[in-house]
Amino acid sequence: MERLVKVPETMYKSFLLLQNPRKLAVFDLLCRAKGKMATKDVELSLQEYGAGETLGYIADALRDLEDVKLAKYVDDDSVQIKPVPGKPHSRVGDYKQTFKCYEATDHGRYIYELCRSYDSDRPLANLGSTLDPKRVVESFAKLQKDELAIMLNRFRDMYLLGAALMSIHYQKHESATSHYLSGCLDGRLSKDEIEKFLGDYTGPDGLLVARSVDRSIIDRALIRFTELLAGRNRVRKWLSSASYSLTPEGKRIVASLADEFYPSELGVNEEYLRPEKIEADDGVLGRAIAERVIIFGAFVTITAYVWFDLFHKLRFAPSDSVGIVVDVISVMLTILGWSFYMPSRFANLLIRIMYWRKLRKEKGPNSA
Repeated sequence: MERLVKVPETMYKSFLLLQNPRKLAVFDLLCRAKGKMATKDVELSLQEYGAGETLGYIADALRDLEDVKLAKYVDDDSVQIKPVPGKPHSRVGDYKQTFKCYEATDHGRYIYELCRSYDSDRPLANLGSTLDPKRVVESFAKLQKDELAIMLNRFRDMYLLGAALMSIHYQKHESATSHYLSGCLDGRLSKDEIEKFLGDYTGPDGLLVARSVDRSIIDRALIRFTELLAGRNRVRKWLSSASYSLTPEGKRIVASLADEFYPSELGVNEEYLRPEKIEADDGVLGRAIAERVIIFGAFVTITAYVWFDLFHKLRFAPSDSVGIVVDVISVMLTILGWSFYMPSRFANLLIRIMYWRKLRKEKGPNSA
């Protein structure tokens, strides 16, 4: 557990330290330097920018940066400290050249690039050049095997957590059982793994609220009957013990995710989600309803036409055998369409219309 929090804790301490503008100025100079930099160099450079800092403070700041892996101490025996142009007497008395030298670490330069490219309005907008695959792989090569495993697992957990939150958001009552969430994630996590994974994010201050699954009398009766046939332990392995819903913080995060990603982009199987809610969030629910109304109207028109044409030919042109055969085949196709294709289409249309009306009612008082 101690190693598990090591990487995130280092990142947190790095950003916490850089909230101090004076230490950030020292860090900025260190990262803009092509190589190592002595404490006196930092002092004189800060004076050039009108920020006077004592050598003692600069040394303390550099040690703090070293503690969080943003900078590292460099042996200064081989460093030839040269006077600053225009200030020939700036280093009088330093005959032994004992100024300590530091340089930015790879981690520090990465954090520096991240800070420079960060946009508070669109946090992910400028990370493309920072997260260059070549640089990321090179940094991986410098990690130990267990540290790399921790980092990859963290990325995987972040991906799965986003998918789970999105899956819950797009349910009818914004809640889902662990078994259903396993299906939403295409089985990448089992029911038990879902419950163990989401357990770290449940609670009043977390992202999720976990409740016991409510089952009807009929469901409980079926479960008991199945237990008699297959055994209680086996049935318990199939059943979900928890149902999850979003806290206000979880809803806030999902709203941001939904603005940036489709559920499928996070690996969610959209067959388990409410398509009308996805369309409403994307602003295309009205268009989806209109398209289905047009399709339904076209099918009704085609059905009426082929039936009318068949009866018309049977009554007024019985000798047109070819036309009658074509109309009979068309009528059979319409029967098959109304039997197997249109019921689900019509049901989906009604669901979308009812959801659209529900949204209109919810917006009515607010708009007034």
